[in-house]
Amino acid sequence: MKTVILAAAFALSLPHAAAAQTSSVEQQIAEAVKILPEDLRAGAGVVTYDSSGARKELRQGTNFIECQPRMADGFTRCYHKSLAPRRDLEARLRAQKKSDEEIQKAVADAVKAGTLPPSPKGMMSYRGYDQRDRIQNLWVMSLPNATPEAVGVSTVSQRDAALEGKGLPWMMLPGTPGAHIMIPINPSAKSSSVTDEAAGEIAQATLPLPEDLRAGATVYKYDPRTGERVVLRKGSNALECTPRGADGFTWCYNATTSPRRDFSAKLRA
Repeated sequence: MKTVILAAAFALSLPHAAAAQTSSVEQQIAEAVKILPEDLRAGAGVVTYDSSGARKELRQGTNFIECQPRMADGFTRCYHKSLAPRRDLEARLRAQKKSDEEIQKAVADAVKAGTLPPSPKGMMSYRGYDQRDRIQNLWVMSLPNATPEAVGVSTVSQRDAALEGKGLPWMMLPGTPGAHIMIPINPSAKSSSVTDEAAGEIAQATLPLPEDLRAGATVYKYDPRTGERVVLRKGSNALECTPRGADGFTWCYNATTSPRRDFSAKLRA
């Protein structure tokens, strides 16, 4: 009789255990895709890795994105599915207690040997974090071998600015196969120092830039009658800025696009 009662109790507990497990998987999936733009969330695949580094699929996706629930380091990650072989290798190496430096070297060696595909230029990845002491929502654009001069971006970390609610990008590992742009998409800060007001046209024109790029940027505007460029300050870096225009916007660009903008100004005139 006792055996029958225990068996019945066990049987009754199974639906609850299954429901709890299903709920846990659903929570992991929801957490993993939260960092993505909303239109990509429903179609993203979700995977995790066990202690041996073996892949476990929580949900098969229908688009080009794959995500991982929060890992031991506190981050959730989403990336293009073409990077899945790289993630699989990293998981196996982490299971072998390899250091971050060893993992990075192994990945670089595999790409060089052709056993892993290189990251295509311009590929996006997404990283989430749930504490306010780090950038919570970070989008990353892969630009292998790119330089800050070619892209027109700072190499100085904008972490502190991002925590204040400023979404300023910066480049890491410039000029290397791992070069990438960090793009913080942080929630609005409770109090922010972001402003578009300044004492003069030059100071106002460079406000969109990270602080380390402002002093070296060229500042100019166009004669509305002829469309001719009027240089207010000749710069020393790869960026050019225009003060607030009639449309209410202040713009900064890479200098390589200046012929196109000069041509457009003449046509507007």
